[in-house]
Amino acid sequence: QIKVNVLDSISEYGYSLDDRDSSLFKEEYNKLKEILDNSEINEEEYSEEIARLFIIDLYSIKTKVNKYDVGGKEFYYTDKVTMYENKVKDTLYDLVEDDSYGKRTQQLPVVSKIETKNITVDKYKLGEEEVDAYIIELEWEYEKDLDYDSKGFVTVVKDGIKWSVVAFTTDIDTEED
Repeated sequence: QIKVNVLDSISEYGYSLDDRDSSLFKEEYNKLKEILDNSEINEEEYSEEIARLFIIDLYSIKTKVNKYDVGGKEFYYTDKVTMYENKVKDTLYDLVEDDSYGKRTQQLPVVSKIETKNITVDKYKLGEEEVDAYIIELEWEYEKDLDYDSKGFVTVVKDGIKWSVVAFTTDIDTEED
């Protein structure tokens, strides 16, 4: 049976790196550690790195043990994480085969490259309150193109002491007021 070993953690923020994470995730995780090691944390850099790690973890499905091993949840907004997990299990991860014994043959994606296209400072309505938000536009590529999403917009807001993903879409909102 597969055992996942934690290699490093930033426990104050609830982030961790394990031996199943991709090499790109490990690189970006180390960038996040550097950002958080500063006495003055640059909130825009921090938010951008959270968005990048979120996408890499969510779409590197090959590194997951099964459909319940939802990527990106450690970067998701605390009060919305259960809703997020359920949505991912029912959609993107719905057909992921179990790999508890390391015998999965299913072809699954691993993000190999990610690029920040734009960062917008905005407001986000959280309940009754409007809070500061960063909307990070990203594009990414895979080790092998299996027709998964390759661009999207990640909205990041303050979540206690950390910044977390509160919304994610793969297309720009075209609604007009």
